[in-house]
Amino acid sequence: MNRRNWAALVCAAAGMPLCNAQPAGVTLSGVIDAGVRRDSGGIGRVNSLGSGLSQTSRLTFFGVEDLGDGLKASFALESGLNVDTGTGTSNPPAAPPLQGLTFGRTAAVALGSERHGFLSLGRQYTPLFAVSAGGINDPFGANWLGGVSTVYSLTARASNAVAYSWGYSARAMLGGAPRSGFGAAVMYGFSEESDPATRGAGRQWGFNLSWANGRWFMGYGYHEVRGNNPTINAVARTALTPVTRQQTLALSYEFGFGRLHLGLNRGSDGLALDRLNWHVGASLPLGDRHILRILYGRADDRFTTDADFSTWQIGYQYNLSRRTSLYAAWGQVNNSANSRATLAGALGSYHNGATARSTIAGFRHVF
Repeated sequence: MNRRNWAALVCAAAGMPLCNAQPAGVTLSGVIDAGVRRDSGGIGRVNSLGSGLSQTSRLTFFGVEDLGDGLKASFALESGLNVDTGTGTSNPPAAPPLQGLTFGRTAAVALGSERHGFLSLGRQYTPLFAVSAGGINDPFGANWLGGVSTVYSLTARASNAVAYSWGYSARAMLGGAPRSGFGAAVMYGFSEESDPATRGAGRQWGFNLSWANGRWFMGYGYHEVRGNNPTINAVARTALTPVTRQQTLALSYEFGFGRLHLGLNRGSDGLALDRLNWHVGASLPLGDRHILRILYGRADDRFTTDADFSTWQIGYQYNLSRRTSLYAAWGQVNNSANSRATLAGALGSYHNGATARSTIAGFRHVF
């Protein structure tokens, strides 16, 4: 059964109006990833069965229509999945974690062309994230045990957002920075606050610039969040401060034996956050089926004394086919006396100064 028929079948079973008319350009794709995990270094050890341990399990609806003269209309709806429990994940900010199917990962529509760029509206990845966390800058793509997201200060997605991207494809709202040629993107997220005292609270904006030629990649991304509102965090009070500023400078190079990744990141808000972060990593194909990934990262906290931490992450992937892979990874976070950072998805409780360790192993299927 092809992807179009699968989309019709799944949508109809879910009672989604999207299924009533399936244009030829609509596809259903996704990732089903599950594995076992062991976390230690905290208060006791935790063994678990987890979902999305190497790549977030997800269900993606994407559609594109050619309007002629290079003009295209497209949309993307992407929902995260918990394979271990069957529930939805990656819901909108501060939503209850055990909700059903939602499209908190991406929900956007776009109009434009490869020549003139694309205008997209909705909940989508930030330009900062497209430069910082894509596979061209992070050997783990901000997945597995966190990759750069373990040490970086990153806003991954923004709601109520208008974005323009140039050099990207019609899938701009789903992908990282382009791997060939120049790329540029700018985003503005509306605060949707009307109270004169807090007007503008939660407003976001950011941009990126990048260039790649297959071997080299260079990129810079910036993102700013003004205070907060219920769209960002339902349990936080609506406020104009603090103003959080994040930026990343990324560089990678493809050698004959693999790709070397370097990155520098800073997050500050003038109140309680002032961190300079960096990473170095490598992705090393070992033959046609084997891939070794390595990353070292460090976060230097300039606001709190002895709150620095560093991480080692090592991952191995064996491709059974183009769609199915086995994987295993080990990672460690070394915390200073006033830090208790952990690897992404770690379970358990950790005290200041803990050395957090995680090991994962599983398999994933991409469809």
